Amino acid sequence: MKSNIARLIGFLNCGKMITANNTILALSEIALNKPENQEMIFKEFIKVEHYNYDTLECRNVALGKVILALGKFENEIKDQKDILEFLKRQTNNTRASVKKRAIKLLEKLKQHK
Repeated sequence: MKSNIARLIGFLNCGKMITANNTILALSEIALNKPENQEMIFKEFIKVEHYNYDTLECRNVALGKVILALGKFENEIKDQKDILEFLKRQTNNTRASVKKRAIKLLEKLKQHK
């Protein structure tokens, strides 16, 4: 299973938004059903902000999908510094929907503390 996950993770950095978005969805389902893989998957999700896609907007759309995926794991991520820092950076995203999602998720995570 780990080799399949590693193969999937490779698609996050393929440069194509649709492929990356489908990969984010698949990896989030794996993280839901196989909690032992969550830490590895979450670390890969936040790397998306450094990957190159066809356009900056494509990357921003992928970042929005990452935030949606992370939102399924409020209890698991509420104290993870790297994820919280990622979300804080996304509150300055140039895509309004990504910015809103990041702000909303950060607010929800504060309520869990």
